[in-house]
Amino acid sequence: MAAKRCAKHLSLISKRASLLVLILCVCFVLLPSASFADRGDLFIAQVDVEVGRSPWDIVADDFNGNGHLDLITVNRNASSVSVALNNGNGTFEDVKWTYSVGQEPRSIDAADLDGDGYIDLAVSRVEIDTVGPPSEYFDYVSVLLNDGDGSFSAFQQYPVGDDPAAVFLADLGEDGNNDIDIITANGGESNSVSVLFNDGSGSFSLPTNYSVGADPHSVFVADLNGDGFNDVVTANRDDNNVTVLFNNGAGVFASHRDYNVGRSPWDVYLENVTGNSSLDIVVLCKDDGDVWVLENDGTGNFPFQTSNPINNTNSVSLVVGDADLDGFKDILCSSWGEPQLLTILYYNNATSTYDRIEIPIDGWAESFVLADLEFGKEGFTNIAAVVPGSNIFTVLISDVPPSIFVAEPDGDNDTVEHEFRIEWVDFDPDSDATIQLYYYPAGSPSLLTELVTVSEDDVSDYYIWNVSLVNEGSYYIKAVISDDFSSHTAISGGPVTVARTHPPPDGLPGVPGVTLALIIVAIVGAVLTALVLYLVLRKKPPEEEYYRVPRQK
Repeated sequence: MAAKRCAKHLSLISKRASLLVLILCVCFVLLPSASFADRGDLFIAQVDVEVGRSPWDIVADDFNGNGHLDLITVNRNASSVSVALNNGNGTFEDVKWTYSVGQEPRSIDAADLDGDGYIDLAVSRVEIDTVGPPSEYFDYVSVLLNDGDGSFSAFQQYPVGDDPAAVFLADLGEDGNNDIDIITANGGESNSVSVLFNDGSGSFSLPTNYSVGADPHSVFVADLNGDGFNDVVTANRDDNNVTVLFNNGAGVFASHRDYNVGRSPWDVYLENVTGNSSLDIVVLCKDDGDVWVLENDGTGNFPFQTSNPINNTNSVSLVVGDADLDGFKDILCSSWGEPQLLTILYYNNATSTYDRIEIPIDGWAESFVLADLEFGKEGFTNIAAVVPGSNIFTVLISDVPPSIFVAEPDGDNDTVEHEFRIEWVDFDPDSDATIQLYYYPAGSPSLLTELVTVSEDDVSDYYIWNVSLVNEGSYYIKAVISDDFSSHTAISGGPVTVARTHPPPDGLPGVPGVTLALIIVAIVGAVLTALVLYLVLRKKPPEEEYYRVPRQK
């Protein structure tokens, strides 16, 4: 259910860089990898934040207007929401505020409901009157308006259909303004969608109800037929289908279509996953352990359906987003029960199929969202999930590692005498990595000689190597890019051959020419010094003068 919020924040995320955050009802942050690394090994830390009892859903948005995404959980057994503000580096204060929302809150969504520029909240819930017997149930949406700093006024409640399992906020276009309306999916005896129109001030009309399939458990709102008006899709658990309600442009849903899917469709998401420029329907079918993709033909019809196994019949929440930053949409599912897993279906562009990765979770994740929490590295994908059994949200910190590719030399007639231009292509989403270049003789990779260390954000992705003092031979280039979390190494596709028209005197094996020249100069100097000393020491001392003493007679 919280998955739907991801779509609303993707534009905000993309402005911040390539870093995404996935937020589960336990709340954990994860960072999937780029194509150079094993995607299953990129979760480098986990941070937990205590919230109210039995957190059931979670939403990410900038609630205090400081440019950083905060987290709010709805706590089912505490009848409250918990507000955790982002410190600006992906860490969170202990819950700053807790607000009552009424009994049995189920689902939460966030948007500016009164037009003041601040993000407000809507929570679907069930009020139980136990004074009876029999007990009576009253079904509401609680609206909390933001005071501007991330704190909220007391809730106002509006009636909806029976047992509202999910809430979604979107503009249905009934008045031509950008007012955000409320849509709920209602189970119980109503099997309906309730639409509450906004008067522009954050107050709402009585509900207009539209019939859908049996026991709708999830709702998603977006334009499916390209007419500029938002349509509604529900996942109906008891009918094993999805219902598509088409907006006539006035917020009226006069026509609908049903599409059969797998058993017990639990969650639904609208996203272009087939690359056809239209929004497709992605459905998590819990009892089959499958994710269904219904491909849009561009007109709001869905003639093609495919099923992708996740092999987990306890998956209950769904998010679609580019988790590994390769430009293609991936599918993520959280688990309620055993096994405690986050399952990621990474889209493989080479095969047009999905590669399944399973990541253990410490707890049962009822819901999660995808957003950039700026945890560790800004612009990366993190996951935050709520874990009802532990009364926490947990953030799994992930890191898309830097990568590098050596473009030159590539082994194609790379023969030089004086200088060679080494070229490379590198990637690091937050541009805080460093690059080191080395060379080594062909066949001797352990004989590394460092050339230079540069910053990854340097606009010049090349280095001019002066080879005039390097012995003739063939040399490979080794490049290493690294940041605070990880590193990546690349070797040139071929060697560069150093050859000269007038070669210098033969060098010693493994000794560069400059070293040999210094040795020769040293030897000649030593010989000359010894010769001078020899000549100086060989010089005779002045002859002594002898005076003869006359012999006495």
